[in-house]
Amino acid sequence: MNKTTVTIPISQSGNYIVSFPNRCVYCGQPSETTIEVTPTYTEDKSTTMTINKTTYRFPLSIPYCAKHARESSRNKSILYGVFFLCLLPTIFLTWRMEPSSFGQALIVFLFYCLVAFPIGILMQWLVRKILSYAFPSLSDTGIVIPGVIGGSDSALGISPSIRITSDTLGRVGLDSNITISFTNDEVARECASLSGGTYKVPQK
Repeated sequence: MNKTTVTIPISQSGNYIVSFPNRCVYCGQPSETTIEVTPTYTEDKSTTMTINKTTYRFPLSIPYCAKHARESSRNKSILYGVFFLCLLPTIFLTWRMEPSSFGQALIVFLFYCLVAFPIGILMQWLVRKILSYAFPSLSDTGIVIPGVIGGSDSALGISPSIRITSDTLGRVGLDSNITISFTNDEVARECASLSGGTYKVPQK
């Protein structure tokens, strides 16, 4: 399904305003509850001599009707489960390597995790396609990646992403923003209006 995107600016102090209408972001019915989604962005300015990473977190409260809140939680549980199942073999493979020290075991484990990472993303995509016949809304839930690894968070009918740039003083750049993809065009337009953002309708 094509999605409408809403782009909301982030100020140089790191502040932002994301306001949703008081209705479910998926079906548009009156909101009954909210689900917390926290997309993250890690800016890496490390050099060969120093490690310099800054992680930005942007919590969002997404409104849902009760039905779609349950579906969103179920869909994320399925996708997280698939991702971690793809990481489980890394423990077995590390043990089979019989590393001589903890440091060596950690290096081997991290190597296998790097290999398993794209497999986990691919398997989520495949599971969404296959299980969407039994759970139609699963195809409207974006890929999830744990925040400790990279931080791609989403929920039913909505998928936020972060873009952060820095100026010469190390402040958040003027073109930094939060971009949110919606499956519901009307809710997207209202969110853009309430948040002072811009929206872009997908080309048909």
